[in-house]
Amino acid sequence: AAGPVLRAVPAPTPQAAAAAPRRTGPMTVEDWADLTECPSLRGRPNAQELHSSMVASLNEFVRDRVHTTVRGMLLREAELGEEYSVFYHSYSASCLLYELQTVLASLCIGYAWNGPPVVRLNQQHFVGRDSLSSLLELHAERRSDHHEGFRKVAISTVVSLFASGGYGHSLLMRHFLKGWFGGHDLGDMTLLLEDILRVCGVSEPEPLRALVSHLLDVGDKWGLEMGRYRDRDRRRARESAVVPGHILQVFVHNSVLDSVAYGALPLGKLAPQGSPISAWLSRQCPLDGQARLLMHPELFIGSEGSLTKTFTYSGSPMYGEEQRGFLLREIRALVEPHFAMPQSRRAAVDGLGLARWRPSCALAGMSRALPPQLSPSPSPAAPLMAQPVPTVPTAPAALMVPSAPSAPTAPTVLTASTALSAPTAEESSPLAEGS
Repeated sequence: AAGPVLRAVPAPTPQAAAAAPRRTGPMTVEDWADLTECPSLRGRPNAQELHSSMVASLNEFVRDRVHTTVRGMLLREAELGEEYSVFYHSYSASCLLYELQTVLASLCIGYAWNGPPVVRLNQQHFVGRDSLSSLLELHAERRSDHHEGFRKVAISTVVSLFASGGYGHSLLMRHFLKGWFGGHDLGDMTLLLEDILRVCGVSEPEPLRALVSHLLDVGDKWGLEMGRYRDRDRRRARESAVVPGHILQVFVHNSVLDSVAYGALPLGKLAPQGSPISAWLSRQCPLDGQARLLMHPELFIGSEGSLTKTFTYSGSPMYGEEQRGFLLREIRALVEPHFAMPQSRRAAVDGLGLARWRPSCALAGMSRALPPQLSPSPSPAAPLMAQPVPTVPTAPAALMVPSAPSAPTAPTVLTASTALSAPTAEESSPLAEGS
Protein backbone atom coordinates (compact mmCIF):
# COMPACT_ATOMS: atom_id res chain seq x y z
CA ALA A 1 0.00 0.00 0.00
CA ALA A 2 1.11 3.52 -0.66
CA GLY A 3 2.54 5.45 2.26
CA PRO A 4 0.69 8.28 3.91
CA VAL A 5 0.22 11.44 1.92
CA LEU A 6 0.01 14.33 4.35
CA ARG A 7 -1.10 17.85 3.68
CA ALA A 8 1.31 20.41 5.02
CA VAL A 9 1.41 24.16 5.15
CA PRO A 10 4.53 25.23 3.22
CA ALA A 11 7.00 27.27 5.20
CA PRO A 12 6.79 30.98 4.30
CA THR A 13 9.68 32.62 2.53
CA PRO A 14 11.73 35.08 4.61
CA GLN A 15 10.26 37.94 2.55
CA ALA A 16 6.70 36.79 3.18
CA ALA A 17 7.37 36.24 6.87
CA ALA A 18 8.73 39.76 7.21
CA ALA A 19 5.68 41.25 5.48
CA ALA A 20 3.10 39.15 7.35
CA PRO A 21 1.10 40.72 10.20
CA ARG A 22 2.35 39.98 13.69
CA ARG A 23 0.50 36.93 15.04
CA THR A 24 1.62 36.67 18.66
CA GLY A 25 1.73 38.90 21.71
CA PRO A 26 -0.84 41.35 23.07
CA MET A 27 -3.27 43.03 20.70
CA THR A 28 -2.13 46.61 20.18
CA VAL A 29 -3.93 49.78 19.10
CA GLU A 30 -2.27 49.31 15.71
CA ASP A 31 -3.64 45.76 15.45
CA TRP A 32 -7.19 46.94 16.08
CA ALA A 33 -6.77 49.74 13.54
CA ASP A 34 -5.36 47.39 10.90
CA LEU A 35 -8.25 44.95 11.33
CA THR A 36 -11.06 47.47 11.61
CA GLU A 37 -12.72 46.31 8.37
CA CYS A 38 -13.07 42.70 9.51
CA PRO A 39 -16.75 41.66 9.57
CA SER A 40 -16.70 41.32 13.37
CA LEU A 41 -15.16 44.79 13.88
CA ARG A 42 -16.99 46.79 11.23
CA GLY A 43 -19.15 49.38 12.95
CA ARG A 44 -18.15 48.17 16.43
CA PRO A 45 -15.88 50.78 18.07
CA ASN A 46 -16.17 49.08 21.48
CA ALA A 47 -14.65 45.77 20.32
CA GLN A 48 -11.29 46.55 21.93
CA GLU A 49 -13.03 47.40 25.18
CA LEU A 50 -14.99 44.12 25.12
CA HIS A 51 -11.82 42.18 24.46
CA SER A 52 -9.91 44.01 27.21
CA SER A 53 -12.63 43.26 29.75
CA MET A 54 -12.37 39.55 28.91
CA VAL A 55 -8.60 39.32 29.41
CA ALA A 56 -8.31 41.74 32.36
CA SER A 57 -8.64 39.07 35.06
CA LEU A 58 -6.48 36.44 33.33
CA ASN A 59 -2.91 35.65 34.24
CA GLU A 60 -0.26 36.74 31.76
CA PHE A 61 0.22 33.27 30.26
CA VAL A 62 -3.47 32.75 29.48
CA ARG A 63 -3.92 36.38 28.47
CA ASP A 64 -1.19 36.12 25.82
CA ARG A 65 -2.80 32.99 24.42
CA VAL A 66 -6.20 34.67 24.20
CA HIS A 67 -4.67 37.69 22.47
CA THR A 68 -3.01 35.39 19.94
CA THR A 69 -6.20 33.40 19.36
CA VAL A 70 -8.41 36.45 18.85
CA ARG A 71 -5.86 37.96 16.49
CA GLY A 72 -5.82 34.72 14.51
CA MET A 73 -9.60 34.77 14.15
CA LEU A 74 -9.64 38.37 12.97
CA LEU A 75 -6.82 37.76 10.50
CA ARG A 76 -8.89 34.90 9.03
CA GLU A 77 -11.82 37.27 8.69
CA ALA A 78 -9.61 39.81 6.94
CA GLU A 79 -8.42 37.13 4.54
CA LEU A 80 -11.78 35.57 3.70
CA GLY A 81 -14.43 38.14 4.61
CA GLU A 82 -15.10 39.41 1.09
CA GLU A 83 -16.18 36.09 -0.42
CA TYR A 84 -17.39 34.30 2.70
CA SER A 85 -19.67 35.00 5.64
CA VAL A 86 -18.34 34.04 9.04
CA PHE A 87 -20.07 32.26 11.92
CA TYR A 88 -18.85 31.24 15.38
CA HIS A 89 -19.87 28.06 17.21
CA SER A 90 -18.82 27.80 20.86
CA TYR A 91 -18.84 24.33 22.41
CA SER A 92 -17.51 22.37 25.35
CA ALA A 93 -18.88 18.91 26.13
CA SER A 94 -19.32 18.08 22.44
CA CYS A 95 -15.56 18.12 21.83
CA LEU A 96 -15.01 14.38 22.29
CA LEU A 97 -17.98 13.56 20.05
CA TYR A 98 -16.78 15.91 17.32
CA GLU A 99 -13.25 14.50 17.42
CA LEU A 100 -14.49 10.90 17.32
CA GLN A 101 -16.42 11.83 14.18
CA THR A 102 -13.27 13.42 12.76
CA VAL A 103 -11.44 10.12 13.17
CA LEU A 104 -14.34 8.12 11.70
CA ALA A 105 -14.46 10.43 8.68
CA SER A 106 -10.71 9.96 8.23
CA LEU A 107 -10.98 6.18 8.35
CA CYS A 108 -14.10 5.82 6.25
CA ILE A 109 -14.10 8.56 3.60
CA GLY A 110 -10.54 9.81 3.48
CA TYR A 111 -11.05 13.02 5.41
CA ALA A 112 -7.78 14.66 6.47
CA TRP A 113 -6.71 12.95 9.69
CA ASN A 114 -6.22 16.30 11.47
CA GLY A 115 -8.90 18.25 9.62
CA PRO A 116 -11.29 20.53 11.50
CA PRO A 117 -13.67 18.81 13.93
CA VAL A 118 -16.49 17.01 12.12
CA VAL A 119 -19.67 18.38 13.62
CA ARG A 120 -22.19 16.29 11.65
CA LEU A 121 -21.23 13.02 9.95
CA ASN A 122 -24.32 10.81 9.61
CA GLN A 123 -25.82 11.78 6.28
CA GLN A 124 -28.87 9.56 6.93
CA HIS A 125 -30.13 12.27 9.27
CA PHE A 126 -30.38 14.67 6.34
CA VAL A 127 -32.79 12.57 4.29
CA GLY A 128 -35.83 14.82 3.94
CA ARG A 129 -34.08 17.45 6.08
CA ASP A 130 -31.71 19.02 3.58
CA SER A 131 -33.35 22.41 3.19
CA LEU A 132 -34.00 25.38 5.44
CA SER A 133 -37.73 24.88 5.00
CA SER A 134 -37.53 21.35 6.40
CA LEU A 135 -35.28 22.62 9.20
CA LEU A 136 -37.82 25.25 10.19
CA GLU A 137 -40.59 22.65 10.08
CA LEU A 138 -38.65 20.64 12.66
CA HIS A 139 -38.26 23.78 14.76
CA ALA A 140 -42.01 24.46 14.61
CA GLU A 141 -42.80 21.06 16.13
CA ARG A 142 -41.32 22.14 19.48
CA ARG A 143 -40.69 25.83 18.87
CA SER A 144 -37.12 25.15 19.82
CA ASP A 145 -33.82 24.09 18.29
CA HIS A 146 -33.63 21.51 21.08
CA HIS A 147 -35.77 19.29 18.85
CA GLU A 148 -33.84 16.02 18.43
CA GLY A 149 -34.15 16.05 14.66
CA PHE A 150 -33.06 19.69 14.49
CA ARG A 151 -29.97 19.01 16.57
CA LYS A 152 -28.96 16.11 14.32
CA VAL A 153 -28.56 18.35 11.28
CA ALA A 154 -27.88 21.91 12.47
CA ILE A 155 -25.76 23.92 14.87
CA SER A 156 -26.20 27.21 16.68
CA THR A 157 -23.86 30.09 15.94
CA VAL A 158 -23.40 33.82 16.38
CA VAL A 159 -22.60 36.02 13.40
CA SER A 160 -19.71 37.96 14.91
CA LEU A 161 -16.91 37.39 17.38
CA PHE A 162 -18.46 40.15 19.51
CA ALA A 163 -22.16 39.47 18.87
CA SER A 164 -24.51 39.51 21.83
CA GLY A 165 -26.81 36.86 20.40
CA GLY A 166 -29.69 39.02 21.60
CA TYR A 167 -28.71 38.91 25.29
CA GLY A 168 -27.09 42.26 25.90
CA HIS A 169 -23.54 41.02 26.32
CA SER A 170 -20.88 39.62 24.03
CA LEU A 171 -21.61 35.91 24.12
CA LEU A 172 -18.19 34.63 23.04
CA MET A 173 -16.33 37.07 25.26
CA ARG A 174 -18.21 35.59 28.21
CA HIS A 175 -17.80 31.95 27.16
CA PHE A 176 -14.46 32.13 25.38
CA LEU A 177 -12.50 29.98 27.82
CA LYS A 178 -15.15 27.70 29.28
CA GLY A 179 -17.19 27.17 26.12
CA TRP A 180 -20.94 27.19 25.71
CA PHE A 181 -23.13 24.27 26.69
CA GLY A 182 -26.86 24.45 26.04
CA GLY A 183 -27.54 20.73 26.04
CA HIS A 184 -28.64 20.22 29.61
CA ASP A 185 -31.62 18.21 28.33
CA LEU A 186 -29.40 15.76 26.40
CA GLY A 187 -28.85 13.44 29.33
CA ASP A 188 -26.01 10.95 29.03
CA MET A 189 -23.78 12.05 26.15
CA THR A 190 -21.98 8.69 26.21
CA LEU A 191 -25.05 7.43 24.35
CA LEU A 192 -24.13 9.73 21.45
CA LEU A 193 -20.70 8.09 21.19
CA GLU A 194 -22.33 4.68 21.19
CA ASP A 195 -24.90 5.72 18.59
CA ILE A 196 -22.37 6.90 15.99
CA LEU A 197 -20.21 3.81 16.51
CA ARG A 198 -23.21 1.50 16.10
CA VAL A 199 -24.12 3.27 12.87
CA CYS A 200 -20.56 2.55 11.69
CA GLY A 201 -20.95 -1.15 12.47
CA VAL A 202 -19.42 -1.45 15.95
CA SER A 203 -22.52 -3.09 17.38
CA GLU A 204 -21.43 -6.06 19.51
CA PRO A 205 -22.19 -5.06 23.11
CA GLU A 206 -18.90 -5.99 24.78
CA PRO A 207 -16.48 -4.56 22.18
CA LEU A 208 -18.61 -1.42 21.96
CA ARG A 209 -18.68 -0.96 25.70
CA ALA A 210 -14.92 -1.46 26.01
CA LEU A 211 -14.18 0.94 23.15
CA VAL A 212 -16.41 3.66 24.57
CA SER A 213 -14.89 3.23 28.02
CA HIS A 214 -11.41 3.80 26.56
CA LEU A 215 -12.64 6.83 24.59
CA LEU A 216 -13.93 8.35 27.82
CA ASP A 217 -10.49 7.82 29.36
CA VAL A 218 -8.89 9.70 26.45
CA GLY A 219 -11.25 12.64 26.92
CA ASP A 220 -10.44 12.73 30.62
CA LYS A 221 -6.70 12.48 29.98
CA TRP A 222 -6.64 15.52 27.71
CA GLY A 223 -8.73 17.68 30.05
CA LEU A 224 -11.87 17.95 27.92
CA GLU A 225 -15.25 18.78 29.44
CA MET A 226 -16.47 15.28 30.30
CA GLY A 227 -19.04 15.92 33.00
CA ARG A 228 -21.93 15.04 30.66
CA TYR A 229 -20.56 11.58 29.82
CA ARG A 230 -21.62 8.78 32.15
CA ASP A 231 -19.32 5.90 32.96
CA ARG A 232 -19.09 2.58 31.18
CA ASP A 233 -17.45 -0.54 32.66
CA ARG A 234 -15.67 1.28 35.47
CA ARG A 235 -15.95 4.42 37.53
CA ARG A 236 -13.87 7.34 36.28
CA ALA A 237 -12.23 10.05 38.32
CA ARG A 238 -14.34 13.19 37.99
CA GLU A 239 -11.89 16.05 37.67
CA SER A 240 -12.54 19.58 36.50
CA ALA A 241 -11.90 20.17 32.81
CA VAL A 242 -8.56 21.79 32.02
CA VAL A 243 -9.53 22.80 28.46
CA PRO A 244 -13.33 23.04 28.48
CA GLY A 245 -13.88 25.73 25.85
CA HIS A 246 -13.50 25.52 22.08
CA ILE A 247 -14.65 27.65 19.16
CA LEU A 248 -15.32 26.76 15.53
CA GLN A 249 -14.93 29.62 13.09
CA VAL A 250 -16.99 28.65 10.04
CA PHE A 251 -16.80 30.47 6.70
CA VAL A 252 -19.59 29.83 4.18
CA HIS A 253 -19.14 31.01 0.59
CA ASN A 254 -21.64 33.65 -0.42
CA SER A 255 -22.79 31.57 -3.40
CA VAL A 256 -24.36 28.93 -1.10
CA LEU A 257 -24.96 31.00 2.04
CA ASP A 258 -28.72 31.43 1.63
CA SER A 259 -29.17 27.68 1.15
CA VAL A 260 -27.69 26.61 4.47
CA ALA A 261 -28.18 29.40 7.04
CA TYR A 262 -30.84 31.66 8.45
CA GLY A 263 -30.81 34.52 10.92
CA ALA A 264 -32.20 33.37 14.24
CA LEU A 265 -33.52 34.47 17.59
CA PRO A 266 -32.82 32.56 20.81
CA LEU A 267 -33.83 28.89 20.63
CA GLY A 268 -33.62 28.96 16.85
CA LYS A 269 -36.72 30.92 15.92
CA LEU A 270 -36.47 32.57 12.50
CA ALA A 271 -35.51 36.21 13.01
CA PRO A 272 -37.67 38.86 11.30
CA GLN A 273 -36.47 38.90 7.68
CA GLY A 274 -33.79 36.40 8.73
CA SER A 275 -33.98 34.66 5.36
CA PRO A 276 -32.33 35.11 2.98
CA ILE A 277 -29.57 35.57 5.50
CA SER A 278 -27.35 37.45 3.05
CA ALA A 279 -29.84 40.32 2.96
CA TRP A 280 -30.38 40.11 6.74
CA LEU A 281 -26.64 40.41 7.37
CA SER A 282 -26.22 43.21 4.83
CA ARG A 283 -28.67 45.38 6.77
CA GLN A 284 -26.63 45.10 9.99
CA CYS A 285 -23.77 47.29 11.11
CA PRO A 286 -22.36 46.09 13.40
CA LEU A 287 -23.18 42.43 12.85
CA ASP A 288 -25.15 40.97 15.72
CA GLY A 289 -27.49 38.12 16.49
CA GLN A 290 -27.53 34.38 15.99
CA ALA A 291 -27.77 32.05 13.02
CA ARG A 292 -28.49 28.38 12.49
CA LEU A 293 -26.38 26.41 10.02
CA LEU A 294 -27.55 23.28 8.21
CA MET A 295 -24.37 21.20 8.45
CA HIS A 296 -24.79 18.86 5.48
CA PRO A 297 -21.69 16.62 5.25
CA GLU A 298 -21.43 17.01 1.47
CA LEU A 299 -20.96 20.74 1.95
CA PHE A 300 -18.98 20.95 5.17
CA ILE A 301 -16.78 17.89 4.66
CA GLY A 302 -16.95 17.14 0.97
CA SER A 303 -16.49 20.48 -0.77
CA GLU A 304 -12.69 20.31 -0.42
CA GLY A 305 -12.48 23.68 1.29
CA SER A 306 -13.94 25.72 -1.57
CA LEU A 307 -17.51 26.34 -0.39
CA THR A 308 -16.84 26.20 3.34
CA LYS A 309 -13.74 26.63 5.49
CA THR A 310 -13.62 25.73 9.16
CA PHE A 311 -10.97 26.55 11.77
CA THR A 312 -10.83 25.39 15.37
CA TYR A 313 -9.46 27.36 18.31
CA SER A 314 -9.00 27.00 22.03
CA GLY A 315 -8.20 29.89 24.30
CA SER A 316 -6.37 27.61 26.72
CA PRO A 317 -2.57 27.50 26.55
CA MET A 318 -2.87 23.86 27.64
CA TYR A 319 -4.39 22.80 24.31
CA GLY A 320 -2.97 23.67 20.91
CA GLU A 321 -2.40 22.09 17.53
CA GLU A 322 0.08 19.53 18.81
CA GLN A 323 -2.07 18.43 21.73
CA ARG A 324 -5.09 18.07 19.47
CA GLY A 325 -3.00 16.00 17.06
CA PHE A 326 -2.07 13.54 19.79
CA LEU A 327 -5.68 13.38 21.00
CA LEU A 328 -6.76 12.42 17.47
CA ARG A 329 -4.01 9.79 17.24
CA GLU A 330 -5.08 8.22 20.51
CA ILE A 331 -8.72 8.09 19.40
CA ARG A 332 -7.64 6.61 16.09
CA ALA A 333 -5.51 3.94 17.77
CA LEU A 334 -8.62 2.81 19.66
CA VAL A 335 -11.05 2.96 16.75
CA GLU A 336 -8.95 1.80 13.79
CA PRO A 337 -8.83 -1.94 14.67
CA HIS A 338 -12.60 -2.05 14.26
CA PHE A 339 -12.22 -0.87 10.63
CA ALA A 340 -9.16 -2.88 9.60
CA MET A 341 -10.99 -4.82 6.89
CA PRO A 342 -12.38 -3.28 3.68
CA GLN A 343 -15.81 -4.72 4.41
CA SER A 344 -15.93 -3.03 7.81
CA ARG A 345 -15.15 0.34 6.22
CA ARG A 346 -17.73 -0.36 3.55
CA ALA A 347 -20.33 -1.12 6.23
CA ALA A 348 -19.51 2.13 8.01
CA VAL A 349 -19.84 4.14 4.80
CA ASP A 350 -23.21 2.48 4.10
CA GLY A 351 -24.40 3.08 7.65
CA LEU A 352 -23.49 6.76 7.46
CA GLY A 353 -25.32 7.14 4.15
CA LEU A 354 -22.13 8.10 2.32
CA ALA A 355 -21.89 5.22 -0.15
CA ARG A 356 -22.80 7.35 -3.17
CA TRP A 357 -20.60 10.23 -2.10
CA ARG A 358 -16.95 9.19 -2.34
CA PRO A 359 -16.88 5.38 -2.40
CA SER A 360 -13.37 5.27 -3.89
CA CYS A 361 -12.01 6.93 -0.76
CA ALA A 362 -13.81 4.49 1.50
CA LEU A 363 -12.42 1.43 -0.24
CA ALA A 364 -8.94 2.55 -1.28
CA GLY A 365 -7.07 1.67 1.89
CA MET A 366 -7.20 5.14 3.40
CA SER A 367 -3.46 5.69 2.99
CA ARG A 368 -3.75 9.42 2.51
CA ALA A 369 -5.61 9.79 5.80
CA LEU A 370 -3.00 8.17 8.02
CA PRO A 371 -1.42 10.37 10.69
CA PRO A 372 2.35 10.56 11.05
CA GLN A 373 3.90 8.68 13.93
CA LEU A 374 5.38 11.03 16.48
CA SER A 375 6.98 10.06 19.75
CA PRO A 376 7.19 10.62 22.54
CA SER A 377 3.71 11.99 23.19
CA PRO A 378 3.78 15.23 25.17
CA SER A 379 2.07 15.42 28.51
CA PRO A 380 -1.55 16.57 28.20
CA ALA A 381 -0.78 19.25 30.74
CA ALA A 382 2.24 20.61 28.88
CA PRO A 383 1.48 24.23 27.98
CA LEU A 384 1.83 25.02 24.30
CA MET A 385 1.39 28.45 22.79
CA ALA A 386 0.33 26.98 19.47
CA GLN A 387 -1.51 28.70 16.67
CA PRO A 388 -5.12 27.63 16.00
CA VAL A 389 -5.59 24.51 13.92
CA PRO A 390 -6.76 25.45 10.42
CA THR A 391 -7.07 23.32 7.37
CA VAL A 392 -5.00 24.43 4.43
CA PRO A 393 -7.30 26.85 2.60
CA THR A 394 -7.92 26.26 -1.08
CA ALA A 395 -9.31 28.92 -3.35
CA PRO A 396 -12.96 28.61 -4.42
CA ALA A 397 -13.26 26.91 -7.78
CA ALA A 398 -14.60 29.51 -10.20
CA LEU A 399 -17.63 30.28 -8.11
CA MET A 400 -20.02 32.95 -9.25
CA VAL A 401 -21.25 35.01 -6.33
CA PRO A 402 -24.85 35.97 -7.05
CA SER A 403 -26.04 39.53 -6.83
CA ALA A 404 -27.75 40.59 -3.63
CA PRO A 405 -31.24 39.09 -3.57
CA SER A 406 -34.45 40.79 -2.68
CA ALA A 407 -35.64 40.30 0.87
CA PRO A 408 -38.58 37.89 1.02
CA THR A 409 -39.63 36.88 4.50
CA ALA A 410 -40.01 33.16 3.70
CA PRO A 411 -36.89 31.00 3.82
CA THR A 412 -35.10 30.10 0.62
CA VAL A 413 -36.17 26.64 -0.52
CA LEU A 414 -32.84 25.29 -1.70
CA THR A 415 -31.28 22.10 -0.49
CA ALA A 416 -27.67 21.64 0.47
CA SER A 417 -27.32 19.12 -2.34
CA THR A 418 -28.72 21.63 -4.81
CA ALA A 419 -26.26 24.22 -3.58
CA LEU A 420 -23.37 21.90 -4.33
CA SER A 421 -24.51 21.40 -7.91
CA ALA A 422 -25.37 25.05 -8.55
CA PRO A 423 -23.78 26.75 -11.55
CA THR A 424 -20.19 27.51 -10.79
CA ALA A 425 -21.14 30.36 -9.76
CA GLU A 426 -26.96 31.17 30.51
CA GLU A 427 -30.32 32.62 30.13
CA SER A 428 -32.96 30.51 28.43
CA SER A 429 -30.44 28.47 26.49
CA PRO A 430 -29.78 30.85 23.58
CA LEU A 431 -27.52 28.32 21.86
CA ALA A 432 -28.38 24.64 21.67
CA GLU A 433 -24.96 23.06 21.53
CA GLY A 434 -24.72 20.73 18.54
CA SER A 435 -24.54 17.32 20.09
